[in-house]
Amino acid sequence: MNSKLLPRLLWPTACLFASVFPVHAADSAAAPAAAPAAKANAESYRRIAGEVEGVLKKDVLEKFFPAANDEQGGGFFENFSANWTRSPNNATRSIVYQSRLTWLSAQAALFDPAQADKYKAFSSHGVAELANLQWDKTNGGFFWSVNVSGAPTNQQKHAYGNAFAIYAAAVNYGVTHEAASLDLAKKGFAWLETHSHDAKNGGYIEAMNVDGTPMGVTPPAPATPPAAGTGTITSTITVAPPAAAPAATGAVAANGPTPAAPGAPGAP
Repeated sequence: MNSKLLPRLLWPTACLFASVFPVHAADSAAAPAAAPAAKANAESYRRIAGEVEGVLKKDVLEKFFPAANDEQGGGFFENFSANWTRSPNNATRSIVYQSRLTWLSAQAALFDPAQADKYKAFSSHGVAELANLQWDKTNGGFFWSVNVSGAPTNQQKHAYGNAFAIYAAAVNYGVTHEAASLDLAKKGFAWLETHSHDAKNGGYIEAMNVDGTPMGVTPPAPATPPAAGTGTITSTITVAPPAAAPAATGAVAANGPTPAAPGAPGAP
């Protein structure tokens, strides 16, 4: 065993167990009180290190591999009961879980050289799932979750999930030197830099749509030309005022003026 790798394995392994076997409040409440801690010394540290290594090998690595390995559908089964019985609903492949087991098995090859070939094979099996099922072959990037056929069950893209996949593929390349793993890590990194990196404000945008655009940002709607007959035409028309009409003194007939009515001024 390579004990120097032990601290690097513990925290990710704890996260993995928390996602597969959630701890219920009733279980933790029933736990007995811890005994007073003994004074630490070199011997006690070596003893604890040996115990932790034993638990990691027996209760983690030898449980997940091969129990989680899906030889037919690809990747790793995600749901188990407390006795490691596989749950019926095991068709989902989520990017974080698949990446974690791919990374863990690659690290296990370094941690346990005697079993290195076995763990390398599991890790490469995980990389194949990331490339063939999780990667979006149309828009690029890794889907948040897919089914065993590669159809997305959640087609969002997250920086968190994509970063996990990049890390897993890179670590696999470190132990297997398989070119496909390095290519996948580079491809994932290039996509993340293009779509997630915020060049204006710095940092990385976490949640993206399937096409890599930021979630929650509505692009401006394109201008739509008005339909025929509904447009407004604006123009300036100058109208000359009409000429003043002469004062009316009576209608003019062809044979002369008409006499005024009786009683009117000028009437006879």
